[in-house]
This record gives sequence, C-alpha cells and structure tokens, in this order.
Amino acid sequence: MSCNVIKEYTEFKRNILTDYTKKMMGSYYNEEIFSKYLDNYINIRYYNLEPEIRATLEFNLNHYLNVIYEKDKNIISEFILKLFRLYYYIDNVVEFDYQKDLSNYVTTINMIREDKVGIKEPNFIDNFTNLLLENQKKQTDYINSFNTHEFYLDFKKVPNKDIYDVKLKYEIQIPKLYSKYAIRKVWETEAISEKKLKIEYYLLNQQILKDIIEGIYNKYYLVDFKANLFTKESDLKKTLEIFNNDIGKELITIKIKYEIFIQNKETILSLIKEGYQFALIIDEKYLNSTDNKNIIDIFKYIICNNKKNLTESLKSKNNLIILE
Repeated sequence: MSCNVIKEYTEFKRNILTDYTKKMMGSYYNEEIFSKYLDNYINIRYYNLEPEIRATLEFNLNHYLNVIYEKDKNIISEFILKLFRLYYYIDNVVEFDYQKDLSNYVTTINMIREDKVGIKEPNFIDNFTNLLLENQKKQTDYINSFNTHEFYLDFKKVPNKDIYDVKLKYEIQIPKLYSKYAIRKVWETEAISEKKLKIEYYLLNQQILKDIIEGIYNKYYLVDFKANLFTKESDLKKTLEIFNNDIGKELITIKIKYEIFIQNKETILSLIKEGYQFALIIDEKYLNSTDNKNIIDIFKYIICNNKKNLTESLKSKNNLIILE
C-alpha cells in the first residue's frame, strides 16, 4: 500500500473506469477522447480543481464534462459522455444501492451499448455485474484497511470556521512495569516523534479520502510538524510525500513557529512554491522581532492562543485563528 492513499485510490479509479469503458465500447474505444473525459472527471471528483458552478457535485461534473463534448461533437464522444454520467452511480456521486439497483443499472448500460455502438454480447450482463461487484469489494476492503485500534485522530474545530486542529491519540497497552515517566520519555524521543508524525499524516489523508468519497471538499486541517526534519532531506521528503497531491496540499496546513521559520526560511519558501501550506504561530519571538512585517502574507493562516498581545494589524487579519 502506498503512503499516499489519495493518489493510490485515484489511480485505482482511473484503472477501473478505463477497464469499464474498454469493455463497453470494444473496438470503438478511443483513448484520446476518453482521456480528456477521464482527466477532467478525476480532477473534479477527487481533487476539486475546477471552480464550483453550483453546490452539487453532479451538476459541476455535468457542466465540465459537457464542455468537452461541445468542443468536439461526435457519436463516440457522446457515448463516452453518457458512460461517465452512468459512472456517477458507482462512484458515490448520486445515490446508488448495489443490492437494489445493480441489475437495472447493468441492463441500462447494455441497452445503451447495443444502441450506440451496436455491440451485442450474450454474457455481458453477467460478466459486467460480477466485475462491478468485485471492484466494489476491493474499494470497501481498501477503505476498511485504514482502521486501527492503536491510533486515532482528535479533531478540535476552530470556532465559526471549517478548520480543525489535528492531534494524534493512541491506545497502546504498555506493561505496567514501565513508569509513566519512562514511557513519556521514550514516546517523546526524536525517532518516535517522527514516526508518530507520519502516522498522523497518514491517518489524516485517510480521513480526507473518506470525506472526498462523500463529496466533502471544504474541511481544512492544521497539523503539527517536527523541526528536526528540516535537517534530514530524505526524511522530510518521505514525510511530506504522504499528502503530496492537489487536494492534500489544499486541505492540510502545517503549523510552524516563527523561530523555526527563520532557521529554515529557504526550505519552507521552496515547499510553499511546491504547493505546501504553512501557518505561522505568533509567539513572543515573533512579536519582539523587528524584521517580521514582510513575511506574514506568505502564510495561509496566522495562529495565536489569544488576541491580548497582538497588534491591531494582526487582530484585523481574516486568516487569524485563535487556538486556546
């Protein structure tokens, strides 16, 4: 299993939709036309890359897929467009019950297939039904593989915003012969802290994938970071690779202290250019600095635990978050 679960899942979706389309179109399959629809579909359905036209995912998909058809109207493009609208039902875009609706769904596809491209295949309905059920099981098994009894995430909602501060929690049974102090010391070592951070990012990406499958794209997350990773280029890259995808970079923001930013300014600015987002924690070192005015706008959020010591300029920032 890849550490980047969203990339892995979307690649799975790409492969099965390609497989479905080839089976339904036979020799009429046109990769160039299909790829245009597929790329647009994945970008909208899973990465939310196009501007929202209306509040419903179905309407937005219809709009942007229809744009492709309008540019090159032909019978093959029309058929592929109809297929993608049918894929909504098996990709959680519109309500669909596999037990109740699958038989009629496959029958409808078979009728369209016969009508549009003239392909008649005696065993198509049975074979395609089995294929759909097999892939549905793979998808369910993949999502269920995320479950763990040892670690879980705690989400603290920022008041009046769809932003959540994320903390990793654990329920690991440790022999009583170890004192709480000894356990805490081991738990806070550099090596263990880095592993915990990777687990946190991994579990958060799983949660984001679950959100996306349900059509939720507007939950934003704040995560911690370990400053020592800036001295370990390989480990830094491996850790950030966990959410190195368009939607992960959009929804996840790394919290960082002013002192750490100054010490690792070039690296952080480079990561921002790559699409990663950071939130600056306003602390005494920032407030006492005389050279901090030009950096505030590069951060997605600014964070403090209260407004008492903030300047009026900082208090007026729309991206200010109070984390008590």
